[in-house]
Amino acid sequence: MYKKNVKSKTAFTLAEVLITLTIIGVVAAMTMPTLIGKYRKTVTVNRLKKAYAEVSQAIKLSEAENGMLDSWSFPYDNSEDNTKYFLDNYFLKYFKVQKVCSKDEFSKCNFSGVIDPRVGEISTNFTPFYYILTASGYGLILQPGGLGSSDLYSPHMHIVIDIDGPHKGQNRLGYDLFLSSIFFGEQRKAGSESAKKSGYWMFGLGWIPESTREDLVSNPQFGCMENRGSFCGGLIQFDGWKISDDYPYN
Repeated sequence: MYKKNVKSKTAFTLAEVLITLTIIGVVAAMTMPTLIGKYRKTVTVNRLKKAYAEVSQAIKLSEAENGMLDSWSFPYDNSEDNTKYFLDNYFLKYFKVQKVCSKDEFSKCNFSGVIDPRVGEISTNFTPFYYILTASGYGLILQPGGLGSSDLYSPHMHIVIDIDGPHKGQNRLGYDLFLSSIFFGEQRKAGSESAKKSGYWMFGLGWIPESTREDLVSNPQFGCMENRGSFCGGLIQFDGWKISDDYPYN
């Protein structure tokens, strides 16, 4: 009489299941912060790079119609009227936007101000005149820089890129806000060996002689370090559009 082969069935015990789940949980707890950090860095760089490319393209389109940057003509004074003239004549018509808010209408764009990373409060040194909500979802914050002042490499226009749009994120330089500037012609400060080139640059780049990485990181006033942030966008661009391991806001 032949016996039928009976296949043995094995099952995990409750203890084995719990041990397996514990191991999975430990591994996930160890790896998730790294994965989330890498994802956040990728999103930050991609958004910044896209915004920089679109602003650069708008400037190129404007130059094609209005001549090179160093030939643009508008009142070089640090005022809201000057900024509006720049927007109306040289910028907005070459850019897709959802909404433009002047400083008296910032609430309509849900913009409350730029956080000064040194004190963790709204900056009193950076007082923008316009917030532009773009069709791509990021914001542009405009403030003239040194226009009409001979000791500040005038004229230039600061553009802070708000990568996640208004009323989101930390609104902090180096984290979700990144400073860039348009320089109208080569500018040299009296008695200085350095100068800014004509063009559009992430702040900290576009200098003659060229900025070093060490200066972008450690400049005592603007360097990309804890409680600073002005050169952080320049550092990301300098590093080949990536956030390196020594970036302070990892």
